[in-house]
Order: sequence, then structure tokens, then C-alpha cells
Amino acid sequence: MADVLNMQQTEYDEVQTRLENLHEDILADARDIMDKIRIVCEKEGGFYVDQISAKINALLDSIEGQVLAELEVNYEAEKTAMETFITSIKGIDVA
Repeated sequence: MADVLNMQQTEYDEVQTRLENLHEDILADARDIMDKIRIVCEKEGGFYVDQISAKINALLDSIEGQVLAELEVNYEAEKTAMETFITSIKGIDVA
């Protein structure tokens, strides 16, 4: 793989690990922020307004169920695509 990417295998592995950690950190931070918003929108939470709080919770549910879930799917697809690309290049280079 080093000859394909002009990187050492350990460098490539480190980049992959850092990218995966960054992806996980972003999702965790987003969920943490959403949890904090939910807490302040609860009754006695300091920001509770009957109709608005319900809409905020619906919005947060949409973000969790659609946006964050889609980010996870896209990350896995990109990772698989990159691995397939590298494998294909190696196969062509050998032939």
C-alpha cells in the first residue's frame, strides 16, 4: 500500500485511526450537545416552553435519526470505497 499512496503502512494506519477517532468524537459531541438542549427544554429545565420545547425535541429526534445516522452510513461507505480502491490499484499494479 505504501507504493500506492506514497506512505508507509504505519502512516496510513495512523491516518485511518485518527480519522475514525475524529468521526466518533464529532458524533459523540453532537449527541452531548443535543442531550444538553433536551435537559434545558424539560419542565424546570430553565428553557421550557410548552409548544416550543416539543418542537425542539422533534427537531433533535430528526437530527439523531436522520442526520447523524446518515453521517455514520456515509463514513462507513467512504471507508469501504477507499479500501476497495486501494485493493483495485494493487491488483492492477501486480498484473
